[in-house]
Amino acid sequence: QSSSQLTLELQEKINKISESNLTWRDPLASKVISDESDLVQNLSSGAKKSFMRPFNKMQVQTPSIIHDMCVIFVKNFHDDMETIPQHLFHDNTWKESDKTLVNVTENILDFLRDIWKNPAYNVEFVSAQ
Repeated sequence: QSSSQLTLELQEKINKISESNLTWRDPLASKVISDESDLVQNLSSGAKKSFMRPFNKMQVQTPSIIHDMCVIFVKNFHDDMETIPQHLFHDNTWKESDKTLVNVTENILDFLRDIWKNPAYNVEFVSAQ
């Protein structure tokens, strides 16, 4: 029922939008409905919950083999930097296979081992993650 409620509410709200008021900058003009749009923000709680369901089901977990590789790398790496660069934090969007992740991680860690000094590789930091 909530998906049909979502469909009805979206259709009703979209029909009220004047096409002449849309510009190329409006995501809706490109058939994109963002969860941050007024259209979604003004849905009833049930319809909004239905709209957000696919997003809420997406969860990326690091394969244990990748985690273990990183822990070993950290244990064998010492540095003296004081801050952690923002680009080291993961945004949980990758979808590659474990094999691909292992290959990429090995290449990255091999590269970093020789040149990169960073507190993110400190044993205390990794243990806190």
